[in-house]
Amino acid sequence: MLKRYCKSKNWKYNDIVSTVILILLNRRSDYGLNILHSVSDILGYSPTLNGMIYRLLSLLELNGLVQSEWKIEEQSQPKKFYTITKDGKKYLRERIELLNNQVDRLKYIINLYKGDVK
Repeated sequence: MLKRYCKSKNWKYNDIVSTVILILLNRRSDYGLNILHSVSDILGYSPTLNGMIYRLLSLLELNGLVQSEWKIEEQSQPKKFYTITKDGKKYLRERIELLNNQVDRLKYIINLYKGDVK
């Protein structure tokens, strides 16, 4: 589905961050700085997140998973608000399913280590 994004089932940090972005946007539309703060709260702050969030938002928009529009709130600068699209919701469901499979594999590995699996 995505041309320049997440081509494999292997999870990378970008995949996790973009999944968190889609989860947040699935709850409500928001603008970049709020998204950055929310992702930082969830994953822990990393200096690389600053540039990564906007790059991933652009990539998600390029692939039709989010859309954006400029809004002017009372007495503030215009802000670019992002909203998840129908395709974005479908993609998010697929990513969550893959993530659940990864979690199951990790639990199996941990149980194997503990000796709970024979």
